[in-house]
Amino acid sequence: MTENITVVGNVASEPRQAVSGAGATYTSFRLATDNRRYDRATGEWIDGTPNWFTIYVWRALGENALASVRTGDRVLISGRLRLRAWTDGDRRGTAAEIDADAMGPDLRWGTTTFHRARRLAAADPDEGIDVPPAPMALTDIEAPPVDAQDEPAASGAQAEQWAATATPF
Repeated sequence: MTENITVVGNVASEPRQAVSGAGATYTSFRLATDNRRYDRATGEWIDGTPNWFTIYVWRALGENALASVRTGDRVLISGRLRLRAWTDGDRRGTAAEIDADAMGPDLRWGTTTFHRARRLAAADPDEGIDVPPAPMALTDIEAPPVDAQDEPAASGAQAEQWAATATPF
């Protein structure tokens, strides 16, 4: 059974990366959702029983999740719910797993800075690895080329002036 689901909760285990039998990389971690509610009669918050999910984040999204998420982080997960029956000797139960299609931080509890990932070239687009771009400083911008036969090379002050006025994109 698979159903679309969106959950908000806390990352309860350190994300780990693995490779499936088919060779696709994924990141997995446990997520605990809370059922805290306000009881108007007593004027107090009541903690309910948490729901536990195993989250699977595949390929490029998994690489980004591994680089971004730590235990205790509050995140939103959107994906496909899969309920799987399991047995272990005399014990048996049902595991709730989510194959994540999208995820992000819960900004109610903090702030973040987004860095767009660059795709590295690969034969299969799903096999490329996303890496955050390195911040670019003005000193990383090169001065425009100068024709060697017409003018001497630009001085350091000229290069800084050009870098300050140049559009970096």
